[in-house]
Amino acid sequence: MKVLVYISLFIPCLVVSQNSSFTASSNKNIYSVGEPIPLFLNLEVPSDQRIDSVYFQLSGKSDSLGNNWELWNTSEITKTTTLTDENEYVTNYSQELVIANFDTGKFEFPPCLAFLDSTTLFSNAIPFTIQLVETEENKIKNIKPIFDVNISFFEYFMYYLKKFGWWIVLCVALVIATYYVIKKWKRKSEEIDTEPQIPIEVKLLERLNSLKTKKLWENGHFKAYYSEISEVIWSFVAYRYQIPTFEKTSNEILESLKWVSIDNTYLKELSTFFTLSDGVKFAKINPLEKDNIHAIEMAIKFIENERLDIKEIEKVSDE
Repeated sequence: MKVLVYISLFIPCLVVSQNSSFTASSNKNIYSVGEPIPLFLNLEVPSDQRIDSVYFQLSGKSDSLGNNWELWNTSEITKTTTLTDENEYVTNYSQELVIANFDTGKFEFPPCLAFLDSTTLFSNAIPFTIQLVETEENKIKNIKPIFDVNISFFEYFMYYLKKFGWWIVLCVALVIATYYVIKKWKRKSEEIDTEPQIPIEVKLLERLNSLKTKKLWENGHFKAYYSEISEVIWSFVAYRYQIPTFEKTSNEILESLKWVSIDNTYLKELSTFFTLSDGVKFAKINPLEKDNIHAIEMAIKFIENERLDIKEIEKVSDE
């Protein structure tokens, strides 16, 4: 039974081998050293035979094929259909290779492989003779004596100046331009550094005074009014007491203020303000007129009395 199975598996390969042929050929068999050698591969298969994939492969595994053979070029596989003398249609798969050999002697180019689906076919090997053709250039000639040539420094300078003159001028101009740009940038940076900086407390007080002129609460915009006052207080607390206020609740900010040196009066005032501000922003409370006036006046007095720049000046004067 096993014998029959092996025979049934072998028969398709045998049929393909008998019906298909894979040949390798070249225009001639004698070439010179390093001369390109065109090699033609041709696979002939009956047209009625169905084939899903066809590709060719050389015996070597890279551009170096062994025995001093080198692969220079490989064309795509072309497919044509022809009619034989027996009135049968055959399909030809053709490919052209370019090889070369840089040694003299007689060499044999090994068979190539053709893969037809799961079937493998081998081409014929081709013998070549590689010879060194003697030419006038290959003949040994008398060596001419060596002449000493003395070139002065000025001649060297003029040669390189003529050859690279524009590049030298461009590089020098680029260096000078870079120098002046850096110098100007440094001078501008020094001017910026020497300009007096407006204290953040002054900016926050100007913002509160500007808020008075907007008349937000007078026009019923209580939420916007208390939001701007809260942002000013948060900015001052973050700067003056180094307490992060971004994305923190009012209770978290008040809890952090308990651990810094702040007047207890302002701590209570801030607690009252944050309670009212949260009520306006989240519970839509409409505060009284006196509460609105007191809120901004409290923020102004808090910044004026706790501003760091004034305290540092007072500290220096006391010393």
